[in-house]
Amino acid sequence: VGYLAIYVLLALFPFDFAVSLSELSEKFHSGRFGWLLAGDNALSFRRLASLAGELVAIIPLGLLVGLLATRISLGRTFLGGVLLGLMLEFFQLFVLSSVTQGASMLVRGIGLAGGAFVGFQLQHGGLMIIARWIQRLKAPLMPFYIAAMAAVVGWFTNPILGISEGL
Repeated sequence: VGYLAIYVLLALFPFDFAVSLSELSEKFHSGRFGWLLAGDNALSFRRLASLAGELVAIIPLGLLVGLLATRISLGRTFLGGVLLGLMLEFFQLFVLSSVTQGASMLVRGIGLAGGAFVGFQLQHGGLMIIARWIQRLKAPLMPFYIAAMAAVVGWFTNPILGISEGL
């Protein structure tokens, strides 16, 4: 319950709520609102990183659901995450500095269901089943991991230096 409260409060931080219709209109036209993706609907690295952060932030809630559940429906858990995302995105409409986008609802659903799946597997199969999943997924996911790390260190945005500039 404590993590959920902190999660919701952080989603609404810095609490700079719109107090007039003109401020709300400004939010809609500022590039911080989108039915799917905010701004120009392009999936930039920054936007992808933000969505990944939202995914990682909700996984512990799903993990808790999976650890506490005797039976689990991943579909219902996904729907619960989407509904939580809908509620948060609705309130974020009124937070001037936050980004409000539909993709966040889907990401929250995926994160909650994914965390619940892992928690349920831990509860019923221990760590060995998680180790087997990691073993199976590491090769197919490695190119994405390498590309993400290359983007983080600036491979795709920084110019390539010549030999004389590099020395």
